[in-house]
Amino acid sequence: MTIQTPPPDTADQAAPLDALLTDAALDSATQLLAAGTDLNTVAGRLGHAEGSTTLKFYAQFRRPADQAAAIVIPSQLDGLRKKERLRELYYHHLSASGGDGLAALAAVIGPQAGLEEDTALAWLTEFEATD
Repeated sequence: MTIQTPPPDTADQAAPLDALLTDAALDSATQLLAAGTDLNTVAGRLGHAEGSTTLKFYAQFRRPADQAAAIVIPSQLDGLRKKERLRELYYHHLSASGGDGLAALAAVIGPQAGLEEDTALAWLTEFEATD
């Protein structure tokens, strides 16, 4: 006597494949976004009409990206503080002594503002142009 087993349910076979494809799409989209691929390109590859759909379902939290993002704003603020300090020193120096060359001035007040000489010179040139 032979025992016949019923044929496998195709829905049961499709479920693991669907999960595998979903995981692959999730990983692919997350890696593309983390690598800097623009959102519209990633959305298009996934067949999404809107980038918001891609972000809603596929952009996963990545600790290294979060750590990199955490330093962006403080470093920008630090740069703004240094620029404002340089601006204060520049105006003080102008009122006190008049007209040294910008390169010489950058060498003196750049370090006081916590800046490299070339950065200070670029910003001093910008200040002078707006005066």
